[in-house]
Amino acid sequence: MTQTAAKSKQKPFYKGLFFQIMMAIVLGIAIGYLWPSFGNAVKPIGDGFIKLIKMLIAPLIFGVVVVGIAKVGNIKTVGRIGGKTILYFEIVTTFALLIGLLVANVMNPGAGMNVDPSNLSTSEVDAKTNGSELPSEGDFFLNMIPDSAVGAFSNNSMLQVLLISCLFGIALVHIGGKNSGDPSTRIRKSK
Repeated sequence: MTQTAAKSKQKPFYKGLFFQIMMAIVLGIAIGYLWPSFGNAVKPIGDGFIKLIKMLIAPLIFGVVVVGIAKVGNIKTVGRIGGKTILYFEIVTTFALLIGLLVANVMNPGAGMNVDPSNLSTSEVDAKTNGSELPSEGDFFLNMIPDSAVGAFSNNSMLQVLLISCLFGIALVHIGGKNSGDPSTRIRKSK
């Protein structure tokens, strides 16, 4: 196929997902600003859409992680990729933190609000959080392990779903025995 034919089959820009999302954002801002009562009336549609997205996140993460690990087919390679991912995450998070600190120090958010911190009450914060505290490191890691696989999905707990996905993907690699000559690790094909 020639380059001209490929360009003629390309869909117009207004049919692209990026353009449609940007137009929806602009339209939502315009409706909220110009017709706030109408915006409140259609709020259930937006809430329903968000709930639909949240419903799909856990199965999507499960599928992507399991297929990704299974396609690699080698646990050492998966570990190396995981290590690089964690390193990348830490570096990017550090840069984001530094940019946030720089912007906060330059822009001085909250300046001119004339708020005296000594007069602020923490009772509303305590009421909202029920006086709870952050979990300890041990509790954090224990909370990553779900009571059941179904519970992780029903509670929409992403760390638990990610743990199940990784374990399931590693199990598939071991069952497949792609890189092993041991016949006991290979899946036997049915005749």
